[in-house]
Amino acid sequence: MRKILIVDDHPETIRLLEAILKGADRQFYRAVNGEQGLELAREANPDLILLDVMMPGALDGYQVARSLKDDPETRSTRIIVMTAKRQQEDREKAFDSGADDYITKPFDLAHVRERVTDLLQ
Repeated sequence: MRKILIVDDHPETIRLLEAILKGADRQFYRAVNGEQGLELAREANPDLILLDVMMPGALDGYQVARSLKDDPETRSTRIIVMTAKRQQEDREKAFDSGADDYITKPFDLAHVRERVTDLLQ
């Protein structure tokens, strides 16, 4: 069973991602802010995290990614940052924080499926 954590403050985005990525071999976890996402990542030990950047609360997606990559227990977790931020400096900041991939919103559903499949192999 492959575990996927979706961290996004928009429930409709979470539902859409679960719908396009569902499979018999996939289990989903949900978090609506950075703090909850970080806690759930440490508890569930997902194989992949789909991580929004701009969320309410004290931690944004960059901080969550950095914390996970700095922790030996979660360092190997793959992270796809999914954001409306399209600037090159935002992309660089995501990769500097530990992201394995960067997808801009609105996202192409086929592209998301492809990237998830690639990173779960």
